[in-house]
Amino acid sequence: LTTLGINTLNMALPAVFCYIVFKGLVGREKNGLSILGAFLCGALAVFLGSLLVALALYTTGKSFLGASKLIVVAHLPIMVIEGIITVLCVRFLKKVKPEILEVPYGK
Repeated sequence: LTTLGINTLNMALPAVFCYIVFKGLVGREKNGLSILGAFLCGALAVFLGSLLVALALYTTGKSFLGASKLIVVAHLPIMVIEGIITVLCVRFLKKVKPEILEVPYGK
C-alpha cells in the first residue's frame, strides 16, 4: 500500500508519454509508419517504465544500484515482446475497427 503511488506513476507515465509522442504514427494510413509507431510505443513504454523503477530504487540507496541495472537489463527482451504484441494489436484493430485508431475508413 505504501508503494502504490510510485508504482502507478512508473507504469502510467511512460504509457501516457508514448501515447502523446506516437499517436500520430499509429493512426497513419501508411502501414510501415503505423507498424513502426506501434512497435516504438510498446517497446519504449516498457523501457521507460523500467528506467523509472530503476531510478526509484537507486534514489532509496546506492546499495540498490545492482538491482537497478538488473531491472533494466531484464526488461530488454520484454521490450521486444511488448513491441511485437502492440504491432499485432494495432494491425488487428486497423482491420476490425479502424475508427478506434482515428484512421478514416476507406482512405
